[in-house]
Formats: sequence, structure tokens, C-alpha cells
Amino acid sequence: MKYAVIACDGMSERIIHGEGVQTSLSSASIHTADKLSCSGEYGIAKTTDTVTLPDTLKANIYLMGYDPKSTFTGGSAFRAVAGGINIMQGDVVFSCKFLSLSDEEKYEEKTILSEISDLGFDEKEQIFTLLSEKLDSKIFSFGLSKYGELFLIWHEGEPNPGLLYSADEGMKTADVMPRGDFAEPLCNLMRKSNELLTGSGVNTERTASGKPEIDSILISDAGTLSQAIQFKEKYGHNGVVISPDEAVEGFAKYIGMEAIHYEDIEKDRIAEKTVDCLCSGKDYVYIHIDSPSVYSMKKDSSGKIRCIEIIDKAVLSELIDGLSARNEEYRIMFISSFSCNVNEGFITSEPVPYVIYDSRSEESSTTVYNEQKAFEAGKYIEYGTDITEYLLSSFNENKNE
Repeated sequence: MKYAVIACDGMSERIIHGEGVQTSLSSASIHTADKLSCSGEYGIAKTTDTVTLPDTLKANIYLMGYDPKSTFTGGSAFRAVAGGINIMQGDVVFSCKFLSLSDEEKYEEKTILSEISDLGFDEKEQIFTLLSEKLDSKIFSFGLSKYGELFLIWHEGEPNPGLLYSADEGMKTADVMPRGDFAEPLCNLMRKSNELLTGSGVNTERTASGKPEIDSILISDAGTLSQAIQFKEKYGHNGVVISPDEAVEGFAKYIGMEAIHYEDIEKDRIAEKTVDCLCSGKDYVYIHIDSPSVYSMKKDSSGKIRCIEIIDKAVLSELIDGLSARNEEYRIMFISSFSCNVNEGFITSEPVPYVIYDSRSEESSTTVYNEQKAFEAGKYIEYGTDITEYLLSSFNENKNE
């Protein structure tokens, strides 16, 4: 038996009752998902706790069968792992952003002119080389991921320094520097980065191109790696995660799964990649798709509907066709990893619709795949951490007894 999960960020929405009110799912033409709902087990699931709203990483950690409360301490550590940086237990990993500052003499009195995000990989590599050569020590070291994110690693560091995650124009550097009992070493690194970057080669090139100078790093987003049981040990299956998100990819590697990065679900042919994995030694593939939430955040209703239709055709349908052509028995879960309302552009903690289809099942009902029909089906998985185990269990046999 082969297993596949297709988890789509923000695909579902809160049900708003009223005549003519539809969600993106109920508006989309998704013939494959509808067909699976007629044959498979259909219901809703909770993919977040009752305290916090979900986000991409937390919701997908749940859906991979792990509890974010015990494994999630910030996404930076997982992004570093995905980017090929060696992170050890006890290391605290920070993401480094870049600031353009005014020219006051004292660092804390400088004004933030902008947070710079237009750096190319070559520029980041120059900054990494400069900072690592001058500032690396037994306590701190810098790392540059293959995706171009600069990290600061505090070996055996303090896991909860007071940090801001972004810097707004007009703020003073003193307002965005780390705070608390263990903050001074980090503050000192920010000051030293300013000294090193002033007049550096990378800024000479930027000035010549009319771009703002990079005057300092901003230390943000602390994360650590906690103990986690390896996926194969926990569930007994060889797994692969296919994702465009570096933190999700890094978590997959951390729990011993192979990770495949992609940028476009159609151009990168992720259904074909999934079939290849499942027919060459792997028996579980987790496909993470983030594009529905992107359209939700933009409040682009027509774009989101079109995106869902592409997922149905280019991923779900092609995956089924590919596995059937190889005469494989399989189970597929199609689920929204969290809800994101396209009209308001924000994430909610609503339960999400799911369907689990077993290739040995016969069509047993007439229905369609959307939030309302999933709710009416009456099946509810209360804890997100149970979803993987449930997929891998013999639910189909139990359902038909």
C-alpha cells in the first residue's frame, strides 16, 4: 500500500451561511476531489490547537503527525537545516535581515531608513564572508543557506532573547535591538556588523548602482531543534516531503524524511515526482502546496479558485492516473492544512475539510468536496496529530464492517 497526502495551505474558508454565499472550494470546478469524496471517507479535522492560530509550518507539522508544541521553537532552525547548514542540539538559530541606517555616530541613535530585501545571492555571500571571517567564534558563527538566507548560530545559547521580527522605517536601532538578560552579546554583534559593513566592498557596488547601503544586520526569529522521533521509527514508513517552503522542508529532513523542493506545481510536475518516489522504494509522500493561501492573503478570489482547479487537475488527478497506471494500491488524503478567508485575507482556526480515498473502494454516495458537505458528513478528527496515524490505519476496513 502506498500513501500520499496533499495538504493545501488556506484552501478552505470559514462557512458563511446565507443565500448565494459560496467559498472558493464550492465555486471551483474540482471533479477529481468530488469523485474521491463519493468513494472515500469524508469529514473535517482540526489542524491547530485552541490557543494559537495556525501558520504554514505549525499546521504542516500537525499533518505530518507531530505536535508543534513539543517540536516547534521558531522556523529559523528548520530553514537553516533545509539550506544545508549543520545545526546541533542546543544551538539557537537566528535569521539575519538587513538594515539601511542614518549616519549618527552612536549606533543606538541611528534611524532605520529601510529594511533591505533586494539583495542578490552574490551580495549575501559577500556579507556572509565578511561577517564570518571577523566575527565567528566558539560561541557564535554565521551560516548562509543554499536559498540565500543568512543565519547567526549561537552555540549553546539562550533560546528566548527578546527580539523584534521586523523593523519599520523611522524606528531607532535601539528599538529593534535584542532585549533581556542575555541580549548584550547579540546587541554587540549588531554594532560590530555596522562597523564592518560601513565602507565595505558590497556597499561600494550598491552605491555605484544607486541602491541603499547595507549598514547593519537585524537579528530576528530565534529557533532551536528539539528532540523528535524519526518518522520511520514513529510510523514505520519511508517518507518524502515535497514542498516549496524551506521551513517545512527543513522539518522533514529533521525527522529523517527525504525532502524535495519545488517552485511551481505544474512546471515542476510534482504529481510525476510523487509517483516516481512511491514506485522506487518510498511508501509515503507528503505534498505541501502553499499557493491557495497566497491568493487568500491577496484577497484574489478568482485567482484562488483557478489555483484550486489547477491543484485538482495537475496534482490530484495526475497522481491518481499515475499510480493506477503502475497498478499500485494506494490511499490519498486531500486536505486543507488551514483555513484562510479570501474576502478578509486572514487565517482562521476553523476545522478543515478532508477526504481519504482508498483505491480499493467503490463509489458509495453522491456528493462534492467543500466545507459544508465535509461538515455534514459527520466525521471529525479532533487532534491534528492523529491524522497521519489515521491515514495509515485500516480505517477503510473498519468503516465497512
